[in-house]
Amino acid sequence: MPKINSLYTLIKKLSQEKGRPLKIIADWDDCLQPMKPVAAVYEASKKNKPFEEFFEEFWRSTEIESQDKIKVHGNNEDLEFALRNWQEEVKKMRKDFKSSIYSHPDYRKKREEGPFLNLAEELLQCLKEDLIEKLIIISSYKEATSTTSKRGAKVGYTSVKRKKDRFDKTFVNFPQSQLELTGLKDGRPYRWERIEQIYPDFDMFIDDNTRIVKDSIENISDKEKTYVLPDYKTCQGVQGPNVYSIKVSVSDLKDEEFDKVAEEYKQKQLAKSAPVVSPELTQEKEKEKERQHLKATNFLWSRNLFARNRNLLNVEKVKSSRSYLVKVAKNVASII
Repeated sequence: MPKINSLYTLIKKLSQEKGRPLKIIADWDDCLQPMKPVAAVYEASKKNKPFEEFFEEFWRSTEIESQDKIKVHGNNEDLEFALRNWQEEVKKMRKDFKSSIYSHPDYRKKREEGPFLNLAEELLQCLKEDLIEKLIIISSYKEATSTTSKRGAKVGYTSVKRKKDRFDKTFVNFPQSQLELTGLKDGRPYRWERIEQIYPDFDMFIDDNTRIVKDSIENISDKEKTYVLPDYKTCQGVQGPNVYSIKVSVSDLKDEEFDKVAEEYKQKQLAKSAPVVSPELTQEKEKEKERQHLKATNFLWSRNLFARNRNLLNVEKVKSSRSYLVKVAKNVASII
């Protein structure tokens, strides 16, 4: 799996090769915004270190199959302690949501207002430069069924509501962006099934879940699709000719930046849609302007001539007077 440092560079390269903007589907959690490291893992960590540092350490050292199956590589007691506490909080949540850290207002605020990752920042740059025709940000949640508790469904709904609220403050500013929230009943539809339902002609799919990516590669008929995974240790098992690993880090991108870039994008689109005037039409307009200017000049000249000679305009006496004509001619000559 080729490893590259920039999603922006990859998108720009593929866009140039295809001769058009790309159609992209991107997962939210741990692709655009950190989720697992922000969870009780970070809250339970014994060391008070910057989140950016903890984020890199977390993904460099862990392999996550599920919240119950996590493997830590190397001798990292602090991270192992944090993971055990996270798993305890997950167990609490499953039994009684209100007793877990997930229900705490401070924790929920930290999740809601948490930082973006560099992939979100690079997608924003691609939107600004018209490298993306369609961006579908996808996430899923469990719906209450006979095999899914209402408590579990509530937790899932709370999670997607958080994403919708953040989407409405950021990516929603771009008309080519769309948020897809898929309700799952007994685990269906699978991610690849939903993708084929809503956007089968996508160019690129970004996700950190190796099972989802592997299933998509296997089941989606078009084998020319491009798949992108973060460079997390847990994502290294996916291989393929069009599979890329992207360097991921915490970004300092703020929600306000989306408003600024969206306004720049809007002005750029307005400039593109403005009617194009041909050189011939421009020349004709200039000639017409010159004709109107001459008309106005002649009118002012005539009015001035009349004013200069109004003392001679005794119509009753001079209609046939040769001397009057001579005087007028002299005055005209003096003006010219």
